Amino acid sequence: MINTATNKVVATIPLTSGSIPTAVAITPAPVAQTAPPSGTACNGTYDGTFTGNITVSNGQNCMFISGGKITGNVSVVGGNFGLNGATVGSNLVINAGSFTLTGATIGGNLGIVGILPDTASNSICGTTVLGNMKFDSNGTSVQIGSATPSSCAVNTIDGNFEAISNTNSALIFDNSVAGNMSVNTNTGPTDVVGNKVGRNLQCLGNTM
Repeated sequence: MINTATNKVVATIPLTSGSIPTAVAITPAPVAQTAPPSGTACNGTYDGTFTGNITVSNGQNCMFISGGKITGNVSVVGGNFGLNGATVGSNLVINAGSFTLTGATIGGNLGIVGILPDTASNSICGTTVLGNMKFDSNGTSVQIGSATPSSCAVNTIDGNFEAISNTNSALIFDNSVAGNMSVNTNTGPTDVVGNKVGRNLQCLGNTM
């Protein structure tokens, strides 16, 4: 079962012996609203502009799509956050919950730090980060670009990129990094393949 607002798997239905699926039922995604009523009430799908900062907390499912924009900063301390063809004007910081960034633009820095171990499947695809990007000390997995653009387009990072001390899978493929790229002391499965790095590339002390 997939939540079409976030493209996240929300449940799995096991098959018993002899059972064969005979149909597929699809529930349409909710109609997008213009913007959340406040910076702490982002719980829905939006395609307009929100002026100010947004905080996403446990139990919230915040998604901006199709040209939607948040003019300020976004802080994710729980719940689910997604951008699909949308923009954050300043910094995006994710410290908990799950995330999907597709065709997004981050006007400042992107920091994903300290997410506790979980089974979420997070992705950053076709996204432009105008500042620096870090993915550090996380227990959640992430796909950052891929060798198959149709499944996950590559990302462009105008500053530096780092992935440090993560314990889950980090797949980092075919991205363009203008500055330095550091991938160090990760204990989870880590792949760094096909990236274009404008300055220095460092990969040290990775277990897998």
